[in-house]
Amino acid sequence: MAVLIVEDDPIQQNALKILLTEYNPAYDLLCASSYAEGLDLLSHSDISLFLLDVELNPCDRTDTKDGVELARQIRQHPEYLHTPIIFLTSIPERILEALNQTHCFDYLLKPYDRGMLYHCLDQIHFPGNLPEPQVSFSDTQGIHIRLKGSEVLYLCSCGHQIQVHTNDGVYTTCAMTLDAFTEKLGLPFFRCHRKYIINLDHASQYDKTNRFVCVGSESVPVGRSYKSEFEKRYTKK
Repeated sequence: MAVLIVEDDPIQQNALKILLTEYNPAYDLLCASSYAEGLDLLSHSDISLFLLDVELNPCDRTDTKDGVELARQIRQHPEYLHTPIIFLTSIPERILEALNQTHCFDYLLKPYDRGMLYHCLDQIHFPGNLPEPQVSFSDTQGIHIRLKGSEVLYLCSCGHQIQVHTNDGVYTTCAMTLDAFTEKLGLPFFRCHRKYIINLDHASQYDKTNRFVCVGSESVPVGRSYKSEFEKRYTKK
């Protein structure tokens, strides 16, 4: 899951990266320091969450656009019409403008702390607030497949192929690796084994002794090196 941070203060940008990585190591963090850099990343990435500094220092005399204007541009893209935007600002007077003009999800007044940020992220991760993850690939016959994340039970690496298991059947692709799927998929997907990614929403039982988790009607192994983190995620689901 890609997250775009647009923050012109390098110290605050780095602190935000650390906090977001601690909150969810699976986040793919993209960073920009200006309106122009943010706009460029917007056109080259598939982003699921935006954190935008309202006040952006101009790169030059012609660069007078700020985080609110960037949010307006984000909303011009149909795929980002409902994607959550969190504004970061030290000027309370600009909050109403940001809310009314861009329909942002929330805002954080500087200086914010870890608890405030994590509370905001927790609200976003409630079902229905984030766009549902999509799984898109070409199968071994060259047919383009696009599935909702909720349709996918688990993914399995078999030699040079990846099997995508759903309730309706199994799709096989050679076009992507398991690592590539791992980078694209966010919550509730989890890499539980070097050969498996599971959808935690479909995990029903976990055999801790033998390290197997039931996903749908199948038993999926949990790798020894993945066990500790998996058990943390499984108990929270």
